[in-house]
Amino acid sequence: MDKYKLLFFVFLVILIVYFILAKTSAISEPIAKFKKLPCSSPVANALLGSPIVGGPVAEFTTNGDPIYLSARTFSHTGIFGEFGGSAKVDVGNITSLPTYDAKRSIVTSSISGTSLNEGEYVEITLPAGRYWLWSSSISGAIQVASCSPNGVSDPKSVNLAK
Repeated sequence: MDKYKLLFFVFLVILIVYFILAKTSAISEPIAKFKKLPCSSPVANALLGSPIVGGPVAEFTTNGDPIYLSARTFSHTGIFGEFGGSAKVDVGNITSLPTYDAKRSIVTSSISGTSLNEGEYVEITLPAGRYWLWSSSISGAIQVASCSPNGVSDPKSVNLAK
């Protein structure tokens, strides 16, 4: 019986540590969702295409000011064609490229993850630097925008529709 208590205790400690790390490891969590950008028009923006999880990453640089992610250009065909699209997006520092762990359904090296609904903007703030981005959507394109000069620069898009 003592062996089972010890195993339970170890399991409980691992679970607690996991949740503590999960809460503290993200640099940025979505702050707000907007139907429109808070500025009248983006000062800097880039269409990053469809950087599908497991494929090539899209890249961009930010100056540390808030940026706004949006899902665009979803295919509206088939049985669910009339509904808006959505995508899970993961962002990470370019110095640590991601991999997809299919067993646990997680993207490694992600420092910010959020869900985007077509037509909405999600605000995130990242430290100044270069980042990769992956999306769960096959048909939607991801746009990143900023209300400040050089808020978004040097984009590297992937899988843009021709």
